Amino acid sequence: MASNMESISPGLRRVADLAKNAPNMAFGTLAHLITPDLLQEARRRT
Repeated sequence: MASNMESISPGLRRVADLAKNAPNMAFGTLAHLITPDLLQEARRRT
């Protein structure tokens, strides 16, 4: 995913930016960012 940032949703891009810039930050839940399209793309890449 990181190599193709333009295909990432704005919500996931924000999470990636936060994780990169604040590695000690704890995220409560990311479930609302998981979409059917994201799951299909993840499956395609495995």
